[in-house]
Amino acid sequence: IARVAAPPAAATAAAGVVAIRPAGGSAGKPMKRVMRMVTTAIKLNNNMLETVSGFTTALEFVMANPIANLQWVDLSWNQLGTVEPELLKLVNLKALYLHGNRIKALSAVDRLKRLPKLLSLTTNGNPIEAKRIYRTYVIGALPQIRSLDHSTITQDEISASAAWYKGHQKRERKRAEDKLYAAEDE
Repeated sequence: IARVAAPPAAATAAAGVVAIRPAGGSAGKPMKRVMRMVTTAIKLNNNMLETVSGFTTALEFVMANPIANLQWVDLSWNQLGTVEPELLKLVNLKALYLHGNRIKALSAVDRLKRLPKLLSLTTNGNPIEAKRIYRTYVIGALPQIRSLDHSTITQDEISASAAWYKGHQKRERKRAEDKLYAAEDE
């Protein structure tokens, strides 16, 4: 078996071409080419989706092993209110488009920490974007991302956001402790 260069792949699939010599090693005969397509992206934008519950199970009917193969998911311009656990199953996800939804809590972004390969994220057009700390929070929470809302993240921005996020987490823990102590005093 000899590997040959793959042809340009479609935006939604990765192609691999394998050349196989006929049995018996017939040198004069052309090699047989077998093309394998693996879906790596799915676009479900503009569908008024309110949930992605059952998402991976549904995808198994139309593609091979979505949990391992999906690298890019477009769920933009739907009605999603949070980052649901179903999305966190996609451990090889590199790009996730969630812009134009109804995500209100910055804590929803924290869930995306469970996607270690995530490099590109869009969450603009959600209510969380109106928060003053939005960009700094997202970059601090997800230091591995390299693009947020179709804008490249600089190394300086990563460093500053990481420092801010660490302090933010410390302040949040302090607030939670203070609230707990105040409740005990009542």
